[in-house]
Amino acid sequence: TWHFRGYVTSDTGAVKDIYANHRYVATPRAAVVAALADAQTDVNSGDVYAEHLVDAVRAGALDERVVDAALRNTLTQRFELGLFDPIDKQPLWHVPLATVGSPFHQRLALRAAKQSIVLLTNHNGTLPLANSKKLTIAVLGPHSNYSFGLFGNYFAQACAGDDENNATCVDSIYDAITAKVGDA
Repeated sequence: TWHFRGYVTSDTGAVKDIYANHRYVATPRAAVVAALADAQTDVNSGDVYAEHLVDAVRAGALDERVVDAALRNTLTQRFELGLFDPIDKQPLWHVPLATVGSPFHQRLALRAAKQSIVLLTNHNGTLPLANSKKLTIAVLGPHSNYSFGLFGNYFAQACAGDDENNATCVDSIYDAITAKVGDA
């Protein structure tokens, strides 16, 4: 077993997608059961749990002990992080900006990223990219040269000194590729 002691949160709208778009199940109530009981998704980032969880329990489709376990997982983590303590006692509120994006944390993030990459197929030995005059790469899309777009909506202040709309400490996809193989 994994011995995971945290909690699982759905992506925003993912539980709704179970019935509304993917049609894995037919109803919101069934989606609550599928997400919470079957997939053990403790927290729903969306409104399906809020609107249909009580109904699922009252109808007997979902055992209340499953809800209790999800609450226990979620609240345990929040207590351990000190999120119910006064703000002046919460360590995450006191991380100095110099720590954000520090060289140590950048190396640690790079190491984690490298360890998590899975290459399923490497046709014709394309990767890693080689610096070659024969190489032509098209970098397309609205975020190809926009580093802030790489963050999605799950981050705090990413780069010390930047406002919430900038990420000057992160290269865009275009910048990273041209740094590796040159600009055409």
